[in-house]
Amino acid sequence: MKIKHSFFLLILLNLTSIAGCENPTGPNSKPDLDTTNHTKAWSIEKMGGYGSVLNDVAIVNDTCLWVFGILYDSTSEGNRWNAAKWNGKAWTYFQIMFKMYNPPIGVPEVITAWFDKENTIWLISEVGSYCKMSIDGALLETELNYVDKGLPRKIWGFKPDHWFLAGSRGSVTEFDGKSLKLLDTQTNIHLSSVSGNEDGTRVFFSGFELFGEGRSCLIKKENSTLSLLITRDPTKGEKNLSVSWYNPKSDKIWIFNDNSFGYFKNPNFTDFTSSGKGTFFPEAITGTGDNNIFIAGHLGGISHFNGASLYEYPDFKNIVSIFLSIEVYKNQVFAVGFSDKNGVLVIGR
Repeated sequence: MKIKHSFFLLILLNLTSIAGCENPTGPNSKPDLDTTNHTKAWSIEKMGGYGSVLNDVAIVNDTCLWVFGILYDSTSEGNRWNAAKWNGKAWTYFQIMFKMYNPPIGVPEVITAWFDKENTIWLISEVGSYCKMSIDGALLETELNYVDKGLPRKIWGFKPDHWFLAGSRGSVTEFDGKSLKLLDTQTNIHLSSVSGNEDGTRVFFSGFELFGEGRSCLIKKENSTLSLLITRDPTKGEKNLSVSWYNPKSDKIWIFNDNSFGYFKNPNFTDFTSSGKGTFFPEAITGTGDNNIFIAGHLGGISHFNGASLYEYPDFKNIVSIFLSIEVYKNQVFAVGFSDKNGVLVIGR
């Protein structure tokens, strides 16, 4: 079910007119041919009423942008949606139907999404069920995840109909286009990041315990072999691991936490090289190369590593509570999350 939305602010910059940054220097950067520009002009879109949350974003092209989560009506009608699409001119709000347990069909919160770079978007709901939909919003397939042992956190895929889902309690689910399979990660640490190379032969998972001892880990899947590379325990004075992003071109796995930012590199992915210091608790990280990495998280935190320096944008302090996902499209940055009153989408151009 979809509805042309007329309640909320519909003003957003036309994506076709958003320009990228070409100047190789910016705030706190060291001039270098291999650096990118920190400078971004940011805009913000507040969506939904009280309690609304945007968990993920999928950019199909210049005139097709999707955001996912849960959006509540700010009027007395009590409507709710779990997706919204921007067509370059206006927002359309959608109710994407998922298989559920009770009731059997419903409109749950969407936790994570992955665009397969062709014509479909895969969605994972709060109850773990998955959905395959077209880029126009047509439901193609929905099914329950009977094998998952934890709550879903992040989906990533490398070709149509083949993806991995990281979740709580060390849960990793693989979908090969035919069936779901639960992988043995040898840990019960909550996993929140997943990324890999173009053919899926090397995939990394990382995560941390928000409560308890605060343990964290890094897991590598090499072909069909899953290895627990690192487990960190802060009670023993070990620095925590958090969100991660793998760059297959340099064979580096980049890590950001509230203490440090840097990377592990092949052959063993155990020796850490520091490239800066984080100042907020992260929820998501992505990039296009070792000189263009973006991190988003708590307290309105967004940071950019340009190959030489780590720069934190001050634009959303005390405005956004938490950013939950961040994506890069061309020279634009899209981050979603929530404030104390709305779901939030911000765009850096």
